[in-house]
Amino acid sequence: MWGAFIGGIIGAFVGIPIPILGNLIGAFLGAFAGALIGEWIRHGRFSAAIRSAYGAFVGRMGAAVLKFILAVVMATALLLQAFVW
Repeated sequence: MWGAFIGGIIGAFVGIPIPILGNLIGAFLGAFAGALIGEWIRHGRFSAAIRSAYGAFVGRMGAAVLKFILAVVMATALLLQAFVW
């Protein structure tokens, strides 16, 4: 867990120089790499580390998609309140 967290933060900072989506992609890849390295060091089995890293990547991707959907719903509600009702 800590590996994915720290890796995501480092990846987000490393991706800053890439315009528009660099920090988002960096956070995804950083979470994957951090979970992979952390689990590999902790358990010593690469197959388990890959599975954990894939789960961290999918979890971060799912969270980003849900945040985007929620932001669209909130913006739509705001615009409807402001201009329609």
